[in-house]
Amino acid sequence: MLKKITTLLVTGAVGAVLALGALTVPAQAAAPVSADTQTAQQREFYDDYWNKGDCIDTGNWLVRTGQYGHFVCEEDWLSGDWNLWVYN
Repeated sequence: MLKKITTLLVTGAVGAVLALGALTVPAQAAAPVSADTQTAQQREFYDDYWNKGDCIDTGNWLVRTGQYGHFVCEEDWLSGDWNLWVYN
């Protein structure tokens, strides 16, 4: 009798797992790479500055003169300076 109950429980559990597997949504194809991701891949280090103002001034000048499309100034927590990253 115990063997019969164990068999029923195991069979029921396996059936439930298979049923749940059949209900899962099929995998979707990977989404195309977004413009933001492509821009991040074109990021280029330009220079580092002691303060944020100098970093921003240089970034603005590079964009204004058409050398780069846009820029980001990020503080480097280890050195305390500001890194200028430029994008095409």
